[in-house]
Amino acid sequence: MMTDRIFAPNLYLCAYHLREDDTQGETHPLWLNCDRLLSHFTDSRLIPHLHLSEHRILLPPNQTEIPFTLPNNSEFEGFIQPLQLQDSYGVFFNIGYDEENQSLEDVEIPVLQQFNPDHQLQFPLTPFFLGETLILTLWLNRKTQQHQP
Repeated sequence: MMTDRIFAPNLYLCAYHLREDDTQGETHPLWLNCDRLLSHFTDSRLIPHLHLSEHRILLPPNQTEIPFTLPNNSEFEGFIQPLQLQDSYGVFFNIGYDEENQSLEDVEIPVLQQFNPDHQLQFPLTPFFLGETLILTLWLNRKTQQHQP
């Protein structure tokens, strides 16, 4: 049996947490959860790069995100970007295939399981956690588009 194939799947995670609670700075639960999430994909961590200030992007000047590739799968790439939004912190996280890379071939749908190892994309609920949104994008190949159930 042939598995349907897709091209350039990407997963985007946006999560938000109030910053007006009793945990501020590098010990904030959102940043700790981001580092927990990153540990499943890369050796890079967010907390050492945080540049807490009144700026919207919470990284050192001239740095808008922390990019990474997976050590065991260089076709996967991603980034994480911490933000300050008035009374909240937010994080944008992306992992997937670069759709601009024309040398990539279609992949089987089960590869999507690698985007959420051990269900790590779900952040723990805490009283000040505002929620998260997951968005999955991908291109269907011609054969998958024509598939009739």
